[in-house]
Amino acid sequence: MTRKAAAAFTGLAVVLVCLVGCTGVADGGDPSASRGPDEIRAEIQGSAGVMADQGRKEQAEAFRDGVVDEDEYLQALRSLRSCIEEGGYGFSEPALSPVTGLNYEFVYYSNGRDEEKAGKDYAECEAQYWQPLQGYYFSTHAQRMDEQLKNAVLQCMDDKGHPGVADGTNLVEISPIIGDDEDARVAARECATKEAERLYPELPSVTVFD
Repeated sequence: MTRKAAAAFTGLAVVLVCLVGCTGVADGGDPSASRGPDEIRAEIQGSAGVMADQGRKEQAEAFRDGVVDEDEYLQALRSLRSCIEEGGYGFSEPALSPVTGLNYEFVYYSNGRDEEKAGKDYAECEAQYWQPLQGYYFSTHAQRMDEQLKNAVLQCMDDKGHPGVADGTNLVEISPIIGDDEDARVAARECATKEAERLYPELPSVTVFD
């Protein structure tokens, strides 16, 4: 995530979801990549019981059918925002990411309050309403880069000497890793960040996932 914002904290991070509902920041991997849809559905349904036991009722309800859809994702975002704002903090207007066409970019603002205390409050709100739901949503839906951004990224990659795949629809398809050569992927990440910030200056943040 990049974007200059005083006393801001990004509220978006793709998570790796554990079978018991624990979360962690992803390192670029897709938690559903090596599993079939039936396994993923069963894992999500299994997480419903964990969420219920922890009093995280909204997430438990969303997980019962084994699918996290867009409406449930957006409801979680609204609940997260309410929790943050009720704590006296600021929450930027969410904006759909042109990089993925899937997640919403937003940041928190401490409004001059103690940053350590603010971080703990943010984490509590996220645990209640946001994690691991947003991770499940992101890992089970397809990314699609905005066409204007894709064209700019392809030109940027050409300029860097790492031509991308013109008919790709997302960062992974535009810059496939062949063998151990990740140069094209690195160039694509850099280009996506730079060009998104240039083309969409109103974005509160720019996060690149692959």
